[in-house]
Amino acid sequence: MKLRLPTAVTTAWVLLAACCLPASAQPDALHTVAPADTGSDSRHWGELVEGLQMHAALDMESLTVTCIIRNGCTEVVGYSEYMLGHCVSSWLERECDTGWQPIVQWLHVSIGVAPRPKENRIAQPGALLPMPEWSGCESAQDTFVVSLNWFDWPEGIAQEPTLGIRVVHGVFSAVDVSPGNDDRWHYMVIRSAPIRIDDPAVIRKLVSR
Repeated sequence: MKLRLPTAVTTAWVLLAACCLPASAQPDALHTVAPADTGSDSRHWGELVEGLQMHAALDMESLTVTCIIRNGCTEVVGYSEYMLGHCVSSWLERECDTGWQPIVQWLHVSIGVAPRPKENRIAQPGALLPMPEWSGCESAQDTFVVSLNWFDWPEGIAQEPTLGIRVVHGVFSAVDVSPGNDDRWHYMVIRSAPIRIDDPAVIRKLVSR
């Protein structure tokens, strides 16, 4: 069933699922993600959040945004691949006069499970985060795609000459369920650098779909 849910609801759903993690579980050994060669990287990366940052590139023809997440710091970063690259974990923000506002997304709602220790990963400095096989990513292993057609765009933007957007993605840190640890997981939000759409025809297309 196709439902329209506010971003706050989808985020709360992910967080609620994480609360179901059994306290008796034992963590598995972390898998290591090798670093990528970023010496000649000309991509525009978003703000660094606890070691991670995201790049997003818009295809004007298909109205899809290809996203990459990497460890952008000089230390190793632990994370969980739970919900990584999943459409429920991604949303858009639109630039307005008062700042950035979330865009309501049309979602196929499904029931998920909580983060598990076997999904823990470690990213070396500069490493691109590979997407899990179950994520349904149709492009390269280390990218995921966000379609602008997933979102309910306000009709008023059709009159605007330019549109600024950015992709937002929720990531869980590596799960630590060792005895006595009450903070078993940590949920963080990373954002891409702003994307500018300067073609009024493309902006009108968003509203017409």
